[in-house]
Amino acid sequence: MSKLSVKKPFTVLVGLVLVLVLGVVSFSRMTTDLLPNMDLPYMVVYAADPGAAPESVESSVTKPLESALGSTTGLKNISSTSNENVSIIVLEFEQGTDMNAVSIEMSNTIDQIKGSLPESVSTP
Repeated sequence: MSKLSVKKPFTVLVGLVLVLVLGVVSFSRMTTDLLPNMDLPYMVVYAADPGAAPESVESSVTKPLESALGSTTGLKNISSTSNENVSIIVLEFEQGTDMNAVSIEMSNTIDQIKGSLPESVSTP
């Protein structure tokens, strides 16, 4: 390589300039997507019950919501947490599930069960 550089410096210079030009052109045409379009197959249901103990939240809010939402289309896994004053239910769906349709289905299910929840519970 060094013999070629000494014998034909113009060829090496043209090659170097070509690499630099191609690099600059490639870099200028490269686009970055900081927020790619991602459809995460998760939904979270959050219901607050001010002043309620965790056991009360679990029995009167979490369990009824879990049993109602357990039949949602495409459901893969369901997990819940009952803390003081709040119930959080995380639903994981199969990859490729239409989350807009699932959202509507869950909203309808929650509307149906809302009447059986205690009056102090906020709208899930």
